Amino acid sequence: MKIEYKRAEYNLPIVCLLKYFWLRLWFYWRRLLRCLRRCASNMMYWMLLLVPFALVSFAVLVLLCHSSILSVEDAVSVAVSAFLGSYLLLVIKDLWDTEATRHRMLVEQYNLYYGSVHEATTLLRKLVAACGLRIDNDSFDPYLSENLHEEYSRQIDRSDIASSVASEVELCGRKLIEAFSRLEGSMRGRMLIDSDGDALIDNFISTIDDIQDVVMAERLSDFSKMREALKGIVLSSYHIFACLRRPWRYPMDLRRSRMLENWLVSKNKVCA
Repeated sequence: MKIEYKRAEYNLPIVCLLKYFWLRLWFYWRRLLRCLRRCASNMMYWMLLLVPFALVSFAVLVLLCHSSILSVEDAVSVAVSAFLGSYLLLVIKDLWDTEATRHRMLVEQYNLYYGSVHEATTLLRKLVAACGLRIDNDSFDPYLSENLHEEYSRQIDRSDIASSVASEVELCGRKLIEAFSRLEGSMRGRMLIDSDGDALIDNFISTIDDIQDVVMAERLSDFSKMREALKGIVLSSYHIFACLRRPWRYPMDLRRSRMLENWLVSKNKVCA
């Protein structure tokens, strides 16, 4: 039976297919456990509020029972109703609102990442080409993974430099600075999930500085400095996008995904 995983098709027998679905369940369990861990963390705040809530409720019920307004049996039912109708309901609503807010922030963060990474990739490739470096840009997406960004940097280091075009370098450099400035402006004042704000600011500063260094090095025909500045752009800007997409690229999830992919390849070969 054919299945699709990461845009690749695999032909598996029924036994392997069942195991595949079982292995896929791991990702859903991980998401559930992370959600439960977040809820448990948020519950600590409500656990602290439970103490004064319980003390005040107990004091009021004792007073009502002492005044013969409530019987002991009625006091128990009132206490349970108050706990379920007030405290527990507020806890559930708060947890729901927190997760809903987190989901909305994740959607915005993904749209921000997806809308900017392709523009930055295109402009970076144009800048590298304008600098006269002969790289097969279509073979590399420097922002897709750490291995690809390292390989792209190695290609910059090894490639021969043909004649650069100063006007193109300045134009591409200016557009790339504008793109990262817009991205930084969009992120300013926005809460990002699992992202280090200070590190992001440092990477934005480094990226823009390196772009300016590329333009200046091209004017001075300092090709050694130009290479280093281009590699600096790739490194700093890669960390910007890696930080933005981190909620979908947890290291443990990536390792598990690679393991599942390798297993599918091995089983597909056996079936073939």
